Amino acid sequence: MDQAERIPQEQNRGCSSASLWEYMFTRTDGDAGLSSDSESEREEVEEIDDSDYITLENIPNFQLTITQDEDDEDSFGLVAEDQEPLVLVLTFNSQAQAGKIIGGHKAVAHSRPYMVFVESYDANGEKDHCGGFLVSEEFVMTAAHCKAESYKVCVGMDDYSDKDKLCLSVKHDFPHGKYNETTLTNDIMLLKLSTRVIFNKNVKPIRLADMSDSVPKTCLVSGWGVTSNDNNWMSSKLMEVNVMLIDNDLCDEENVYCSTGEKGPGEGDSGGPLVCEDGKAYGVISAKANALQLYKYTKIPDNMEWIDELMKLN
Repeated sequence: MDQAERIPQEQNRGCSSASLWEYMFTRTDGDAGLSSDSESEREEVEEIDDSDYITLENIPNFQLTITQDEDDEDSFGLVAEDQEPLVLVLTFNSQAQAGKIIGGHKAVAHSRPYMVFVESYDANGEKDHCGGFLVSEEFVMTAAHCKAESYKVCVGMDDYSDKDKLCLSVKHDFPHGKYNETTLTNDIMLLKLSTRVIFNKNVKPIRLADMSDSVPKTCLVSGWGVTSNDNNWMSSKLMEVNVMLIDNDLCDEENVYCSTGEKGPGEGDSGGPLVCEDGKAYGVISAKANALQLYKYTKIPDNMEWIDELMKLN
């Protein structure tokens, strides 16, 4: 599984609209236009100058419109003698990340009450994030490759930028005993919370599928991961997308569920649930094999004995 890459480990780069405002623009030489001071973002700026305005597109979280003096086609730019000033119109989008969970859409607020946001910290205090989901008052399920030195788990959350979100510490992590970080076999982990969660309409556990359930076909994944293969920005809003599970020799060999195509979980969505037709969680978002365009999910039914025993003993 050399082509497999981890989906999470996404640096937390945009948890609020304020922190996402990191763009400054300057006048370019020659023809009217603007460019980004950020070298990495400059290629994403698209200039449209076929009318009385210019719109900069593909900039996360806002659209910048520049209008000109109708009486002077050359009046773009800074205020000059005998010219009207340039008018800048800044419009923020309604969500923190413009886009979708790679082909998906924004989830209805609090429609996935089992979803949790898992912040993880390494020994140096560097922060990453994964998805996760409630399976009881005390336990959250996520991916084993999301293991870290410490964690903070936020429940009942739709928008990460919400200052009133409830976040809890983790008492202990339990990665699967046979987890292989090279092949990502048994990529599943339970987190025991330091405090019991009080269930309400926005905070509920999800049922887990077992070996008696039929193999699903149509499922859904959700998370706060990146929304495009072309950017590294997490989504502040919970996003979701439907996926179709496929039969594949490699997936059968590795004993994982797989989906394929342009739509699926993005970087930072790892650890979230694969929820299928009957509303049960069948899998845990694990990895993506880029060469084959396969999204892989650890099978929950095959791990139910381990899950039940661990939760009873701890």
